[in-house]
Amino acid sequence: MSLPLILLLCLLTVTYLAYLLSPFLYPPHPRIPNAHRTSGLSSLWLTHLRRGGKTGISAIISAHARHGPIIRLSPSELSVASLEGLKTIYTGGFEKTDFYSQFMNYGTFNLVSLVGNREHTARKRMLSHVYSKSYILSSEQIQEFSRKLVYEDLGPVLRSAVEGGKEEAEGKGGGWGGLDAYALNQAMGADFTSSFLMGMGSCTCFIPDIPAAKDFLQKWKVKSRELPGHAKTTEELEECVLDLLRKGRTASAEDSKGIVRSQLETQLRAKHVKEGEKMSDGYSEDAKIIASEIFDHLIAGIETARITLTYLQWELSLPHNSTIQSALRAELRTLSPPIALSSPSSSRAGTQLPTSREIDTLPLLDAVLKEILRMYPPSPASLPRIVPVGGWCCMGRAAMFCIRIPQCLRHRGSLCRRVLKLITAALYTSFETQIIDDEGIEQEDAFLAGPKGEKLVLGIRAVA
Repeated sequence: MSLPLILLLCLLTVTYLAYLLSPFLYPPHPRIPNAHRTSGLSSLWLTHLRRGGKTGISAIISAHARHGPIIRLSPSELSVASLEGLKTIYTGGFEKTDFYSQFMNYGTFNLVSLVGNREHTARKRMLSHVYSKSYILSSEQIQEFSRKLVYEDLGPVLRSAVEGGKEEAEGKGGGWGGLDAYALNQAMGADFTSSFLMGMGSCTCFIPDIPAAKDFLQKWKVKSRELPGHAKTTEELEECVLDLLRKGRTASAEDSKGIVRSQLETQLRAKHVKEGEKMSDGYSEDAKIIASEIFDHLIAGIETARITLTYLQWELSLPHNSTIQSALRAELRTLSPPIALSSPSSSRAGTQLPTSREIDTLPLLDAVLKEILRMYPPSPASLPRIVPVGGWCCMGRAAMFCIRIPQCLRHRGSLCRRVLKLITAALYTSFETQIIDDEGIEQEDAFLAGPKGEKLVLGIRAVA
């Protein structure tokens, strides 16, 4: 081998090694600590954390605890966990990444998956009114479908569980009925959310049909985790939502179509008129937009109810929290009219619920829900953003890369809090609960996207 060739190979080797070691020798932002000893060199550690669809949130939070609110996850990615950083990033024009494309449905962007700030703001403006707290608390349509779901659907399920316990305990004392709370919470999340989105004529009917709820959520698990067969399962789920939308297409009254669906149709019509388009030109695309939004909102409502209600009921049913459960029941019984589900006569059709505003003012109920949301975030993913051109400086540390904010919630706050409070009030006004089987519910890692197991069986009995 000639000497020039040997020198060339040596030069290339040295150059390559310098390239590999440059992040360690000359880090672009030396004041930002590494989450892992390899974070400044490669993304292998981060890739390992996120294998199999995991979020890696627990390890990232631990790194924040050791190194502070801003850490480097990889050579091109930071994580920020501070109130100041959150305000700056989400209100400062930081663009989304292609991470959000996974939330598209029917090949169409929705509010979550829209990347551009301008497009996202325009879509958010279409929906913000019906998700505002003032609208949620004053809507007669929400009050009516809530009354129907609580008294006509949920009440019989709870009473059936109690009666089953009485039959088993006959001659033995006790009288605790078994309630599959985990599955019921999924069903309630679906029925309440779909009623809000599409109207009572198009909503799911999972509360009286728990197996159907389990089947739907199993398909969602396959889709979201990209398990074998997820492509076919995605098609089945999308067709299921389309079937629900078709049921309400012929509804004559706007309120029969659902609050969100009617709002989207109205706003999209107004957009076509403003832009001088014919309705027929955009109808097909409008239908996809509506279906994509409905699908995303439905899943968000189900996931929030599934996780939050499960942990709320589990905590209240623990022996050392029995006094809190009793105090909450005493507070709920101050509502007028009371939510009485323990007997068929007290839950006849036409019985009214207390107003949403009255339920919202109960201090202990509000405190219990907020504490559960703090302890068990229902959607603990990270929400990445791209640092604007020119970089960003927060807390004295500069950044020029993709950044991630560990989020606590990704649900539509006012609606979900209203649903969670109502369901809790409906259960604990007339019944008390204790734990029969909580396999996999208790966990040391509160940042997992839900319980490790999928079982919470509660003992339930009526309280005079």
